[in-house]
Amino acid sequence: MKNRVKITIDGKNFTLVGEETEEHMREVATYIDKKMAEVRQKAAVVTLDASLAYVLTSINVADDYFKEKAYCAELEGRLLGMTARAKELSEKLAATLEVKVGDSV
Repeated sequence: MKNRVKITIDGKNFTLVGEETEEHMREVATYIDKKMAEVRQKAAVVTLDASLAYVLTSINVADDYFKEKAYCAELEGRLLGMTARAKELSEKLAATLEVKVGDSV
């Protein structure tokens, strides 16, 4: 079922239509609106050119995305390493337990 949500970004009203929850769409819209406000505060030239503000906001959002993507890749790499180490330790423990059980028989 598609959801319809009215949102405001940069003082302009839009209606989003999508499969995501209303809460998710509002969260995304709020994020974009905050990024737009940051761009407008940091670069006075964007007050003269709205399309420049939109481009700079898009670049900022893409930058956030790529940083998060790299961070997730790093965490996935760490997880793989820890999983391999846990398997290695588990195998050593099993081997140690087998030796001890065999010794007491």
